[in-house]
Amino acid sequence: MNRFFAILILCFTLVVGKAQQVTLFADCNFRGYSVNLPPGNYTAAQHGMRIRDLSAINIPPGMSVNLFTQDFFNGHYITLNRSTACLLNEQFNDQMVSIQVMNNGFVNQYPDAPVIFYNRCNYQGNQEPLQEGTYYSIPMGFITIQAMRVAPGFGVIVRKETGFGSNIQVINEEYRADQNCLKILWGAAVKAVFVYRLGNVNPGNWSQVPNPPPPVQNFQQGAVVYTDPFFRGRTQLLYPGAYRGYQLTQVGENAISSIMLAPGYRAIAFTGSNFDGASIIYNSSNNNLHSGYPSWGNRIRSIIVERLSHQPNIIQPITPPPPPPPVINNNSNSVIMYADANFRGAAQAFPIGNYRGYQLNVVGQRTISSLSVPPGLKVVAYEGPEYNGASREIERTVDNLVQEGLGWNDRISSFIVQRNNGAPAPVIGRPEPVMQPNGMPPARPQPSTNSQPSGVFAYADSYFSGAVQQLMMGHTNGSQLNLVGQRTISSIKIPPGIKVTVYEGANFDGDFRILSYTIDNFAAEGQGRWNDRIGSMIVERNN
Repeated sequence: MNRFFAILILCFTLVVGKAQQVTLFADCNFRGYSVNLPPGNYTAAQHGMRIRDLSAINIPPGMSVNLFTQDFFNGHYITLNRSTACLLNEQFNDQMVSIQVMNNGFVNQYPDAPVIFYNRCNYQGNQEPLQEGTYYSIPMGFITIQAMRVAPGFGVIVRKETGFGSNIQVINEEYRADQNCLKILWGAAVKAVFVYRLGNVNPGNWSQVPNPPPPVQNFQQGAVVYTDPFFRGRTQLLYPGAYRGYQLTQVGENAISSIMLAPGYRAIAFTGSNFDGASIIYNSSNNNLHSGYPSWGNRIRSIIVERLSHQPNIIQPITPPPPPPPVINNNSNSVIMYADANFRGAAQAFPIGNYRGYQLNVVGQRTISSLSVPPGLKVVAYEGPEYNGASREIERTVDNLVQEGLGWNDRISSFIVQRNNGAPAPVIGRPEPVMQPNGMPPARPQPSTNSQPSGVFAYADSYFSGAVQQLMMGHTNGSQLNLVGQRTISSIKIPPGIKVTVYEGANFDGDFRILSYTIDNFAAEGQGRWNDRIGSMIVERNN
């Protein structure tokens, strides 16, 4: 009898143990090699799958996963709480680099709280209940937050700040549903949390009136927005809460020209309809949003109104110290960006290379007002932080982007510094090569003049930036693209006399294309469907 029970317990343990793990498959329809993972966090070196090789996943009931496109739980990610036979359906096929596996069992100690923060994923660990209001700190500490519960009918807006001093950037993230596992150190940049009831967003007593009267001048809470300057035109009373574009029913999007704030309140306005785009904070009333630079008249498409935790202190004006002398650019191989006009304010030097928004850690994004460009260099500036959005080329020093009149003051978020001969910038972190007229790096010295180039360079990002891998003559399958990665190639350097046959599949299968020239940007090349699509390739001489 004892032996029977021992066998029964062993079988039960095996069944339960198997149920408490997810299974990863290399191919769709649960085919190919597989890996089983119990709950835990797995980097690229820990989960046992080849990088970017996951195509299907079996998830038992009560479990969920977070899949990340970069190692150490960074990059883009998706959350799955059920099995999927092919990640093509989630537009995440062959994208996973790191993974978090969670068991979703939890106990809620505060069932009546609108919002609950947890310091572990899957609603585990310590709990921090929050009622309606604005929080600038919590006993648990924002940096420890790993999950959150949001009750139906409530919303949470999290304010994050990045940068230092005058270069602080404010980002607001809104949540109206539970989040079972946020990124590691997700709360590191959180400075405030605003919990509000969704019913406050569009007060019924105003929305039901066809022609609501204008609010009284001595209103006690929130804000009043007007379609005309000097508090005239159509109006809408905004109680504390968050208002998307479609909820500005009385005034409309891109129609606000003045704003009146009750004492102790402030407003955060956005150019996007969903609390995105450019933003500005108003701590007091403004009778004409069209005045000043940049103008905010008729630009507001969403807005947050909140109560200040305390009345602002009245600071007596003092005589500011004289501005520091401008930083002079004596380096002919670097561009210097300045936060203020006439080469003043925060300054940061940038040698030849590519610079995303997060790398402007001294001068800041969207704060540049002047720049020093030595002869022989040029700057390709972008409005977006990832070389996206509107762009322009700057080939000379500009002492005041405001007076220049092209609308690029406080607008630059990323840029490329390169030689002013059309040659692309080298990869950051590598020695700068002396570029040939055709934009190619110099060939290595060869013992004979009859020698020919022996390979190509593939890059993860456009304009020959990001991860790079040299590919020699021969066949390179998906698993051998271990530096640049599969389905991540956005530019490629092909010397004369070489041709490359690229394949969509990892084993020289699927759609293919033959290349015999350098491409600096697959996305803009005219056959943009090959951007982030190459899974394997053959490098050979173009005889």
